[in-house]
Amino acid sequence: MVQQAQPLVASVDALAIIRALQSQQETLRAGLKTVADAVKEGSEPSVAYDKGTGPLTVALDLRAGKGRIQLEVWVKSSGDASFLVEGSRNGTDFRLLDTLSIVGGGEQHQGYMNAYPVIRVTTTSPTENEIEIVAAR
Repeated sequence: MVQQAQPLVASVDALAIIRALQSQQETLRAGLKTVADAVKEGSEPSVAYDKGTGPLTVALDLRAGKGRIQLEVWVKSSGDASFLVEGSRNGTDFRLLDTLSIVGGGEQHQGYMNAYPVIRVTTTSPTENEIEIVAAR
């Protein structure tokens, strides 16, 4: 009779081990999802775009995504226009980084290495304007 009780104890121990492994598996799955989400967030570009007649401002806030290193700015105007490219560490205090000028209408593109978490592009031109900011890692 003692021999019959031992397999029962072994199966209770095996059940406890299986439950512990299942718990660890769920923890691992949650961790892998977090890693997968971070990789996805890091590889998808962030984009801000707008167009209109007259003064125009487009801002891209990258603070939630921990910033972006590569930055592309594309601007278009139907006439003479200057576009100010500005960066900010806090979203309030902006510093002039570059000026993109268009004479007689057209478009211009410029790529940058970027460390600022907030980027803003502004024009005061009364023309038809478009601004697009794209940032990626």
